[in-house]
Amino acid sequence: MATDRRLSPSAPLRVRAGAFIIAWLAIAGIPPFSGFFAKDEIIFREGDPKHEFFLLRTGRVALEMAVQDKTLRVHVVEGGDELGWSAVLMGGGKRFQARALEPVDALAFDGYKLLDICRADNAFGYKIMHRMLGVVSERLQAARLQVLDKYSPIAKKAGA
Repeated sequence: MATDRRLSPSAPLRVRAGAFIIAWLAIAGIPPFSGFFAKDEIIFREGDPKHEFFLLRTGRVALEMAVQDKTLRVHVVEGGDELGWSAVLMGGGKRFQARALEPVDALAFDGYKLLDICRADNAFGYKIMHRMLGVVSERLQAARLQVLDKYSPIAKKAGA
């Protein structure tokens, strides 16, 4: 992470689904810290054991997979989106590589603290995990579409 600093109350946040998570994390007492990433900076690599969970304020991030000697872009997330959902699956490592496509400003939360609170408060944990399942489902669908684009007979005829 390029720089860490405490969250400034005046910092902008494009509100989408991430607003729900921010509200619940604030209620649970998980303080965010800010992370800034330069264009083309790798935020995390596939398999990294990092435990941060991010909510993007601004910027776009490519989610990528290493396939043979290539990097395959699976999905792009932007301000208001969640990043690093695998932080709540301790021990598994990151599922994708995340690379900033432009300067990124993000809120970062400690995944260990988030998981502890989810375990201690079942209602909170259910809501967070339900939201995370939606994120996982979205990313799975994006990966599925990439595979279809790459390997479908129609795509092969078109030169993909």
